[in-house]
Amino acid sequence: MSNNQRSSSFLAIRFLLAALIAVVFITGSTIGTGASIAPLGDKKGDREIAKGVKSEAPTAAFTPGNIVVSRVGDGAATLGTAAAPVSLVEFTSAGANTNTVPMPTAAANGGGFTDQGSSSSNGHLNLSLDGRYLTLLGYDAPAGTLAVNGLTSAVANRNIARVDASGTVTIVARLTDAHSASNSRAAVTDTGVTYYTAGAGTPGTTNGVRYVDPATSTTTSVQINSLNNRNVVMAKDAANNKFLLAASQVTLGFWSPLPTATTAPTASGIIPADAEAMVFLDRVPAVGATGLGGLDTAFIADNATGLKKFEWDTGTSAWVARGVVAGTFFGVAARVAGANIELFVTTSGGTSNNNLQAITDTSAFGTSITATPTTIASAGANFSFRGVAFSPGTTTAAGVFVSGRVMTSEGRGITNAVVTITGNALAEPRTVVTGRRGTYMFDDLEPGATYIVTVRSRRFMFSNPSQVISIVDNVSDADFIADGGTSRSR
Repeated sequence: MSNNQRSSSFLAIRFLLAALIAVVFITGSTIGTGASIAPLGDKKGDREIAKGVKSEAPTAAFTPGNIVVSRVGDGAATLGTAAAPVSLVEFTSAGANTNTVPMPTAAANGGGFTDQGSSSSNGHLNLSLDGRYLTLLGYDAPAGTLAVNGLTSAVANRNIARVDASGTVTIVARLTDAHSASNSRAAVTDTGVTYYTAGAGTPGTTNGVRYVDPATSTTTSVQINSLNNRNVVMAKDAANNKFLLAASQVTLGFWSPLPTATTAPTASGIIPADAEAMVFLDRVPAVGATGLGGLDTAFIADNATGLKKFEWDTGTSAWVARGVVAGTFFGVAARVAGANIELFVTTSGGTSNNNLQAITDTSAFGTSITATPTTIASAGANFSFRGVAFSPGTTTAAGVFVSGRVMTSEGRGITNAVVTITGNALAEPRTVVTGRRGTYMFDDLEPGATYIVTVRSRRFMFSNPSQVISIVDNVSDADFIADGGTSRSR
C-alpha cells in the first residue's frame, strides 16, 4: 500500500469515527448489543426516535389473536421491593407459550425498563385502540435497584415502553416529572403518537393521570387529574368514538374528547371496591351509556370482590351489576366472540407463581355472568404475572366498519352515489347509497380480510373509483373525490 493510500484510509477511518461520535452525541442514545435505532418514517409517531429515545431490536413477532402478559422477575431472585426485569410473554388462548420479549436493560436513566418486584398495583398492560401497540410504564433503573418505587422520577425516570407487532420495544418517553417517589402503574395510547399514564406521586403535582406527547417532549408530561389512579385505559365504540377512563380504588371516571390539559373526569356511575384493570365494550348496537357513546358492557378486575360485570340499562339510564366471578384479579382483557365474550385475567400475584386464567361469558345481554375461570398458564417460581392484553395486530371488536365520504373536488358531499363493497369474506356484494353529506358506511365486517370498495354516480366521474382495503381495525377515511369539472350532462 502506498503512503497516499495509507493517508486516505487513515482519514476515512477518522471521519467515520467522528461521524459515529456525533450521532451518539446528537441523539443521546446508547447503542448496545441487541439494540438499534429504528428507521424514521413519515408519521408523527416516528418523531420520538429522532429525539433520542431507545429502540430495541425485535426478538420475535407476535401472532394476532394471542394473549400477552407482562411478567416481572428472572426466576431466580426472590421478588421484593427492588427493581426486577420485565418481559412480555405470549400465549395462545389454550395457554401454550409461543414467544417472550424482554424489556431493555441499561444503567440508571440509560433507557432501560424494570418494575418493583413485589408491587401489587404496578405492571398494567394495554393494547392501543388501533391494535398496533402494547404499552406499559416502568422505571429506568437497573434490576436490583433497592426500593425503586421510592426513588424520585429524576433519579429513576418513569419510562413508557411501546411494543409493536414485530416485537420491537421502543422507549418513547423517559419522564422526569411523573409519579415521583411512588407507584408507576400504567400507560395507554390510541395510535402510538400521544400517551396517558397513571399512578401515584409525591409531590402531588406528579400524581394522577398524565398526558405525554413525545413529539413535544420526551421528559415532561401534563397532569390531567391528581387522583391516586390505579389504571388508565382507552375504549371506543362501533362509531369510533374514543374515551379515556381511569380508576382509583373506589372511583371510575372518563373523558371525551381525549384531554390534553387538566380536566375533571365525568363520573361513570360505576363504584368499584378495589379496582385494578377494566374493559369497556360495545356489544349491542342500540344501547349506549350516557356520555360513553355505544359502550354498554364493562368488566372490572376488583381485588376486593372478584371480576365484576356491568351493563347499561336503558330503562333506568344506569349501570347495573350483572354478577361477579369469584376470585382476586389484577389484569383483564376481553373481546366479543359472536354471542359470547372471551375474557383473560391474571390473578392478584403477590410475589410468585400466580396464574393466567380464561373465562367465557355465555350470558345473553341483560343477564348475569355465571362463568368459572380455567387456569391456562402459571408464572412460575420467582415470577409474577401482572397485566394482560391481546397481542398487537388484534382487534377486540365482533366486526369492524369501513366508512367515508363521496365528494366533489371542492369538498361538497355527493348525494345518491352508489357505493359497493366486495370481498371473499362476504357471501355477496353489499351496496349503500350516500346521504346528504355524501357519507356511507359498511359495518359488521370481518377483521383481517381484504375488501374492494367501489363508487359510481350518474352525475360525476371518478379517475379512481375503487379502493382495496385490508382491514385490521375500523376505517373511517375511505373517501372518494370526483374529477374536477366532470359533472355528467343530464
